[in-house]
Amino acid sequence: MSRGDENKPKLPATRDAFKRQTEQVARNILDALDRYDDPDVAAAREQREAARDAHTISTIEKFYLETGQRDDGDSLQTSVAKMSAYFAAKLEAAGSLTGELTQPLPQRDTGARVELEVGKLPAGDTRHYLQLVLYTPEGKGTTSQFLRRGSLGELIAFLREPPAANEIIAAIDDLETHQRHVRGIGR
Repeated sequence: MSRGDENKPKLPATRDAFKRQTEQVARNILDALDRYDDPDVAAAREQREAARDAHTISTIEKFYLETGQRDDGDSLQTSVAKMSAYFAAKLEAAGSLTGELTQPLPQRDTGARVELEVGKLPAGDTRHYLQLVLYTPEGKGTTSQFLRRGSLGELIAFLREPPAANEIIAAIDDLETHQRHVRGIGR
């Protein structure tokens, strides 16, 4: 027996056995076709397809949130609110921080990349900080602004508040204006 023969299907020993096996396969195919429109089979198939579609949509939405991409049709305010709430859930799941955690926000029209960052304040201070970091379009520099200092729970609560998105967007606009001024653009 040569290598790989053990994985090949076994052929029936006689023509009659082969004919019976072929007829059985044909009956199975016809039976499956007959059952395709059966209400129970159709309902189960539709349920599987709906679950698959919901999973696909959920996966895409999560990817958009994790990478700071806006859904088509979402306003900047809606996108920032969704990403802030997602970040709050991520922080809550982490429980405690030893370093920093970041959440990308939608890229600006200028090409600037924006992130929220949460980390611990320097030694001796038990509080955490929430800051906004704006990267230059070339990625060669950053401008940042503290938004809040407090316990992790306080920062999570802030991120979940509806007005948080407007405050974050206003801070982004301020940082962009500052960054343009420093870089000598728009004078």
